[in-house]
Amino acid sequence: MKTFLSTIVLFCSSLLLHGQERVLKVSLEGVVPYDTLKCTAVMEYADNLECLGKWNTHANSWYFHLPDTFLEQAQYIRLSTTQKDKPEIKGIYPFFRIMTARDTTLYMNSFSFFENVDTLSLHAEYLYQDTVRNSMYYRTFGTDKIVITPHFNLISPSSELMRTIINANDFYVKYRDLPLEQRFAFFHRIISDAPDSHGNMVLLYGQRDNFTLEQLLSLRALFSEERRWSYYGKKLDTYIRLYTDRFSDTRLINCLTKQEETIVADENKYTLLVFSASWCAPCHKLIPLLKELNEKKKSV
Repeated sequence: MKTFLSTIVLFCSSLLLHGQERVLKVSLEGVVPYDTLKCTAVMEYADNLECLGKWNTHANSWYFHLPDTFLEQAQYIRLSTTQKDKPEIKGIYPFFRIMTARDTTLYMNSFSFFENVDTLSLHAEYLYQDTVRNSMYYRTFGTDKIVITPHFNLISPSSELMRTIINANDFYVKYRDLPLEQRFAFFHRIISDAPDSHGNMVLLYGQRDNFTLEQLLSLRALFSEERRWSYYGKKLDTYIRLYTDRFSDTRLINCLTKQEETIVADENKYTLLVFSASWCAPCHKLIPLLKELNEKKKSV
């Protein structure tokens, strides 16, 4: 265990060499202090980076020294801990409620607020906790392990933190399945209200496939110049360039004829690309189905 913790600390220390750092201060009132508190940054493709917080015994607070690169590349961060004297507990995952006029029942354990300040703050007061058993989400199904989810009230959250939570909740609960124009109107409104929001950029990048090129260009233009040059701003630009080029590099060598062939014969129709290998038995079994699909759908 000591070796594992040392590895995390050393890894986080190495991250600090790649940019300036900011402090994330987490203050939890009304709860017995945890042995440790861990901050996990969830990146694209579900890569995780973890850092351990340093506990301030006088204020029941934890301080995380996080490099800018850590925050810029994180889609969101979440907190977790364990309890050494209770091995049956797989993990403890704090959930936080934000009190607003629009919603008083919303709890979240993931945050995508990264303001341009030296110290980010999460200040919360304990309410109650649930015990979760046989959970597929927490991978405890069919085991004796349990997960504890303490719930907290957020105290005086920053405007960026409040905005991030409300926008993410509104989108996934109210707007995700709405028609394209209404979804575009929602993103246009939230980006116009906060053009420098990291959370808004992450939310748009995650939904980039659900907009037309013209809509993406319009939404991108609403962001501040600093946000357009951010990590996810650049990734959105790369996606837009591919979209604009219409996959121009569409000529490959036919391995049988050794001649170049154009993959996309008609840009007004969908093109099905099949990747297979001579040693792949399931690929070979799929060929008759693909031929049948081609005969039925080649007109479209």
